[in-house]
Parts: sequence; structure tokens; C-alpha cells
Amino acid sequence: MSDIEDGRVKPTPKEASQTERTQVHCPTCGRDVNKLQDYPLAAVVAVEILDLPEKIQIRYPKEKDLTDEVKSIAGREDVQRYLLELREAEKALVKTSDLLPSFKQSQYSKGLYSIPNTEYFLSFYESKDNEDTARVGLYAPGPNMGAAGGPTIMQVADLAEIKYHGVFLDGSGKDSTPIFHYIYGKDKNEIDIYPYRGKGKLDSRQEVK
Repeated sequence: MSDIEDGRVKPTPKEASQTERTQVHCPTCGRDVNKLQDYPLAAVVAVEILDLPEKIQIRYPKEKDLTDEVKSIAGREDVQRYLLELREAEKALVKTSDLLPSFKQSQYSKGLYSIPNTEYFLSFYESKDNEDTARVGLYAPGPNMGAAGGPTIMQVADLAEIKYHGVFLDGSGKDSTPIFHYIYGKDKNEIDIYPYRGKGKLDSRQEVK
């Protein structure tokens, strides 16, 4: 994972500070729930499409300007269509799987999705800084480390940020609140959830009227 600062890609320190999170457990099996994909449903609070950095440069193995290349990839019709689908999910209750990119999943990592006919990937990951927030990242091919590690990739931009409230199939969320109206977070934020409009029906016991 990398941070983007002043248009330059830098590795993220392993010791990077992380906001303390509230540990949630599945009400059925008791497993830890740590990310959006761990919930079967999500109430999408807000979706923000992020601006690309003005300049994107890499320094290793030699300095290279990727600004135009990244803009071209991010502006592709299929990438923009995915971002539009995310925007349309705002203020709705959806299956979490409907929020993931529809591109083929990478054989190297479940969190990476190959952008067709390119060496770029989309990633869907949990924000380290904000609880109940996921991000869509854009990854470019990195240097080949040979025997030391082979081909690599590096994050060059974030394309979107999704604020959500996870929902279990029994209709409860982190605070065991009903699925039609949430009061969540330390600041007692409120959101009205509109009817489910995802791809395919929910379990018949969970259909939103």
C-alpha cells in the first residue's frame, strides 16, 4: 500500500497510526467483522468520487511521470461506469457484493480487480483512518524485483470513498438498529435508508418492503 503526497507515490510505513476501531461480531457465527465485505448488506451513507492528484510520479527504478497514463485509465468508460454505479448506491441498502468492481479478480490477490487490456488494477479496501469507510484504489505496475520478489504493483490514486453502515441479515447493524433508519457513530448521526435496489433479490425473510 502507498500514500500519495505532493504527486509522488511513497510506501506506507508498517507502523502507520490507525484509528482504534469498535470490534463487531457476526450475530450468527461470532466471527470478527473488520471490513465492508464481511457484512452481507450495507447501508451506503455517502459516496465521494475523488479527484486525481495533479501530478503522479514514481521514483523507482527511475523517475517516471504517470500523470497522463493514470488519467487515461481512470477516464475509461468501464471505470467511469463503475464509479457511477457507486454514486447511484448512495442512501440505499445494497448487497455488499454489488459495491465491488465487476472486473475479473486478480489471481494474485482477492482485493485486486484487473482492468481489461491493461496492467492496472482497481482495489477495494478499508480505510485505515476512518471507521466504516471503504476506498477504491487504482494500482499501476511497479518495478520487477527479480529473484527478490518478482513483479510488483503500486497504488497511484484513490478514485472513490464509500461511507457505510454494515447490516446483518437479521436486520441489525453495529448498534443493532433497524434497517430503515439508522442512528450511528459517536456523534449520533442519522440516515434514512431507502428500499433495497441491488442486483437480485434478498433472502425472502429479509426483503425490504
